[in-house]
Amino acid sequence: MRPLVYTGQLRQTAYSMLCDEYIEKELEGFKKYKDETDIQASRRKYNLEQEARNKVDSQLERMSDEEIEKLLESKHKGIIAVIKKKAKSVIDSYRLSKDEKLDGIDVADGGAYITDEMCEALLRMVGSWSSDIEQAFKILRSGNIYTVRAKLNAYNKIVTTVIGTQKYTAFGRRRDPKTGIMITYYDKYALFPIFESIAYGRTANIFHAMKKQGVDQLKINSAIKVGSQGSQPIKWDDYSSVEGDEKPLFLDTFKFNSYEQRFKYLRKQLNTDPNEKKYMNIGTQATKIVMSNLNVNNYYVLRDGTKIKGQDLLDTIMNSMNRLSDIGM
Repeated sequence: MRPLVYTGQLRQTAYSMLCDEYIEKELEGFKKYKDETDIQASRRKYNLEQEARNKVDSQLERMSDEEIEKLLESKHKGIIAVIKKKAKSVIDSYRLSKDEKLDGIDVADGGAYITDEMCEALLRMVGSWSSDIEQAFKILRSGNIYTVRAKLNAYNKIVTTVIGTQKYTAFGRRRDPKTGIMITYYDKYALFPIFESIAYGRTANIFHAMKKQGVDQLKINSAIKVGSQGSQPIKWDDYSSVEGDEKPLFLDTFKFNSYEQRFKYLRKQLNTDPNEKKYMNIGTQATKIVMSNLNVNNYYVLRDGTKIKGQDLLDTIMNSMNRLSDIGM
């Protein structure tokens, strides 16, 4: 199976090359007619160019990729190798592979922690602030006065309102602090607010570090699709306990790699029309629900009777999904 990127590059190259040839042939010896104005001649020339492009379009539609490859190679020997190399460089720029040292796009689901202050500001901006939400914030900001169940219900109410059925996307431009160059970024993720009264262990470490350094939003690597400034790896032994406090703080030497993004570039995904067909491909979330029930230490029997270990089955499914993503499917 050819990657879609390669097919696109192949046909675009063929279109450009054949168009140049057709246009050159159609306009060979082109002259302005007697009594024809410059505007009329220019319009006639434009029409000839359009006819040439239409001929190329029609020709390429009837040709397979193999036929186009033979045609291009007969005209310019070695050009297919160049197209393949260019397509590979485009694909590799999106791939994420430690083994091949490719720092591309992580297609996994992205997430981000946000402070309670940012969560409140966001809910007010989108008109989702209400008396029920205000009461939920009051419960979660009141220390240990309320019961665990009351906090759980309050948090569920806030998270459901913040996330809903759609993820957030951020698409904008920011200035690189080192070079001053404007960089386009695209993020896609779900937002999870953190409250001090329910932050324990490592989550508490993150919460206190965010508060201390004035960070409103902490994104997981997979949330950054384009325009990363570089992540700051967290070392979980890089914190010190404060006497009498069960929530340790990071050392002063630890710094997040922070930068500023504007609220106006933060949006929700667009709604898509429901799929009303009788059959459809299984979705990502449904696939993950099924995979979460796999016991990696058990053996499963495939339809052909072959036995496979749960971990091997899980790896096969995930590698297949990643491979499909690599070739643009």
